[in-house]
Amino acid sequence: LLDSAALTGGLRAASLARDGTLWLADGQGLLQANLATGTARRAATLPAEARALLAARNGAVWAALAGGGLARLTAATGALRLLAAAPGTEGALQNGEVLALLQDRGGALWLGTDGAGAGIVPAQGRKFALLRAGAALAPGAVLSLAQAPDSSLWLLSQSGAVQQ
Repeated sequence: LLDSAALTGGLRAASLARDGTLWLADGQGLLQANLATGTARRAATLPAEARALLAARNGAVWAALAGGGLARLTAATGALRLLAAAPGTEGALQNGEVLALLQDRGGALWLGTDGAGAGIVPAQGRKFALLRAGAALAPGAVLSLAQAPDSSLWLLSQSGAVQQ
């Protein structure tokens, strides 16, 4: 068990990194937890609560922020970058209301949004692409993302599950 003294406002999200570090989001920001010792330290303060958390394979920690936008923490340096939505700007995050995060086996970052479908940042890219609601993607909020053993992606919305 972790010492709860480091937590502020309860836990909001968690993600386990490949190196065994447990990343936690509480009411103030990100905590880096050492499971062997049961201790946690504040790694970053966020401008809003995190709705979802992803420890990416490259060492970055992504947080979907309540009220919109993303935060990217470079764990090695402690640098925090905030990404706000820029609707209508090609290659930018179109909908800041991100609810779910997933890194697929190829390294791409997938985002489930509230009402704008799913977005993707290719593994070698820096630009967001949005998959709009339509025949292949159920309308509404994408609440959860999962990758199947055959590498297909599943998107869970209020309307049901869709394979991408």
